[in-house]
Amino acid sequence: FNQVLCKKDDFLNTLQTNIATVIKQGDTLSPEVIDERLPELQKELELYKVKREENKKDISTARSFGDLSENSEYDEAKNEQAKIEARIVELEKMLDNVA
Repeated sequence: FNQVLCKKDDFLNTLQTNIATVIKQGDTLSPEVIDERLPELQKELELYKVKREENKKDISTARSFGDLSENSEYDEAKNEQAKIEARIVELEKMLDNVA
């Protein structure tokens, strides 16, 4: 029974690694693809900038709940902030390569 669990854990770790690799490869767009998708990417960047402002409000609201060490709303808002900022940086880099 333990061997089966070990194999399952190994499988899940390998699966997570493979998924991360595929996602990473999928995010690398050629300049030609970026040119084709330019309006879409610009629109996505603007939407993420709006999300950034909404997230600032979420963080502020979560802070008002008190003790940050036990504040799941604050943790969730900060995690979302990291995702938003990472995508904004990624989009800006892609769009800078076109300019």
